[in-house]
Amino acid sequence: MHDQRSAQMSAQTSAIAEVERRKPYRVAEVAELLDVHESTVYRDIDEGRLRALRVGAKRGALRIMPADFAAYLASMATAGSAVAA
Repeated sequence: MHDQRSAQMSAQTSAIAEVERRKPYRVAEVAELLDVHESTVYRDIDEGRLRALRVGAKRGALRIMPADFAAYLASMATAGSAVAA
């Protein structure tokens, strides 16, 4: 369990470092940074935990702004500390 928690913290740390960019993220990029399946990212968007923008006509592609990704990571860290307590 400690190894899993360590790996998760490492993924979050590298994800936080990546947040300093200006270009919006694609769903696949967020999923890769967090080491989760894309459907997990889509679910968090649908449930309002992760803010995303639609770019393009009609259904368009989803993009996650770096500031929204940073807020999402912060909320995950806060939720994780509450679970650990």
